[in-house]
Amino acid sequence: PRISVLNDNAEFLELMSAILDEDAGYEVTTLSEANTAVDELVASEPDLVIVDLLLAGASGWEIVALARADERLADVPIII
Repeated sequence: PRISVLNDNAEFLELMSAILDEDAGYEVTTLSEANTAVDELVASEPDLVIVDLLLAGASGWEIVALARADERLADVPIII
């Protein structure tokens, strides 16, 4: 399974990658830009998305709303 993690904290992304990829065996894509486009999330082909609510210059809620409005991500579970 693939998990995409969107967070603007490099240390958090490194930790999540270590826990989910190295320890649990998931394929992890980390995205660190607050202006990450929905197309970038789609390209990562996630089975699960983890989004930080407080991104520098953007809101995690905006990312969630855009993902839910996109038919390619509409059914993908999101953890905030």
